[in-house]
Amino acid sequence: MDDGLASGDVLDPGNDVREHISFFVRGDRDGLMTRRLLAFTTDPRASVRRTTFELLDQLCSAHSDWRLVADAAESALSDVDPWVRRVAAVLLKDVS
Repeated sequence: MDDGLASGDVLDPGNDVREHISFFVRGDRDGLMTRRLLAFTTDPRASVRRTTFELLDQLCSAHSDWRLVADAAESALSDVDPWVRRVAAVLLKDVS
């Protein structure tokens, strides 16, 4: 997961890591995989934070009112990186 988020490969449809994450998130949207993914929303690398929020946005299409994700996105609205703030705002709109 770490390498896929760092490289951005998890955003590619069909990526093995993306499929793995998606499988476990669909199984329990507030479970261990979601919580592990949310840990990357505060990664020191802005590119990893952006990728994480983009992936969460893609995963949330079937999940409105996803409180764990909404809380992380709300916190990121004050991120130092403007792209992280933008992606977090889009995600927050989708999960609120």
